[in-house]
Amino acid sequence: MLVSGGASSLVEHLKPGVSSADLVALTGAALAEGVDIGEINKRRRAISAIKGGGLLTSFKGQKVDVLAISDVAGDSISVIGSGIGAPPERIGFAYNCGVVAANAVARDAVVEIAKSLDIKIISNKENLYEDVPIIAARIAQEIMEGPDGLYVYGGEPTVILPENPGKGGRNQALALEIARHVQTRTDIIGLVAGTDGTDGPTNAAGAFLDGGTFFSEPGAEDALRCADSASFLARTGDQIITGPTSTNVMDLAIFLKHR
Repeated sequence: MLVSGGASSLVEHLKPGVSSADLVALTGAALAEGVDIGEINKRRRAISAIKGGGLLTSFKGQKVDVLAISDVAGDSISVIGSGIGAPPERIGFAYNCGVVAANAVARDAVVEIAKSLDIKIISNKENLYEDVPIIAARIAQEIMEGPDGLYVYGGEPTVILPENPGKGGRNQALALEIARHVQTRTDIIGLVAGTDGTDGPTNAAGAFLDGGTFFSEPGAEDALRCADSASFLARTGDQIITGPTSTNVMDLAIFLKHR
């Protein structure tokens, strides 16, 4: 089996009595609440006949090899794709599982390129697992108070949406929130982007930022309050547009502090 993050939203066979409308409503409510992917997948597994080991319950062969691309914290096969490649509780066959790509792979690739350019590596962490304002404050403080060099972070932030959200995504929201903290700084530049090339319901992967981003156009505060970061960053020309990358190992936030 080849299992990729994102399988939760691409394939499903629901338990009796559960409709596709129920699944859509469950996912929409969870996203609006700002819960993390682990909790979303837990809710999906509860109504699915094939996730959480359900699919392989019907396997009658002798051996299963699972190769997985992870888009979740911890890279557990029980969580990737809501556990669509996970073993059932009772296994009647040989089972092997390996994670062949994950956020750490993407971060390490960034680090290797930076080293080849003689850029000092200050941080390489997978820690983007809280609400955007909390993450932004923590990262901005670490960079502003830290030494010159490259700061690399990975994970998947959450956003609690207002009642009538605008057009945005978690990466553009995080970029704009960090831009708020580093405004007027001339020694910090960065980007925040999804490795799949998509951020929320937009055609952007994320956004660039520096000390001038937050006040480069009017309306940044309103954009954050209304979850409308994409509209603001489109006006400033700071969006990163890559198109689909055909993979997904969560998000990257990369910052260079220099003098």
